[in-house]
Amino acid sequence: ETLKSFLKNNKLGKYNPEYLKQQEQETLEKEQQENIEKEQIDKMEIGQRCCIRLPNKPAQHGTVMYKGRLDDKSGYWVGVKYDEPYGKHNGTLNGKQYFETPPMYGSFVTPSAVEIGDFPVLDDEL
Repeated sequence: ETLKSFLKNNKLGKYNPEYLKQQEQETLEKEQQENIEKEQIDKMEIGQRCCIRLPNKPAQHGTVMYKGRLDDKSGYWVGVKYDEPYGKHNGTLNGKQYFETPPMYGSFVTPSAVEIGDFPVLDDEL
């Protein structure tokens, strides 16, 4: 008995109707999430002030510097220049420059983490 016939006979992997339904559901959910992200970034403008809220991290203020897709990553992303060096890079990801910012001030976040508003520039020297 071949592996293929074994999988078919036992309804395993791609030969399992429940597995196929689950794959279709995951694809549908991913498409819906991307549509939501697209709607969110369409409302954003480059240069707008924002507050970034990530799980288990304090909220950070910054400026929207990029919005759209990234090479090697699925979905839509927002490039942010933080007011303080809380980022991961300088706007470059995998050798491609998406926006310019000093080292450690840039980061890419999901659109759902971005709140657009009139957020003041944070200044520790007050």
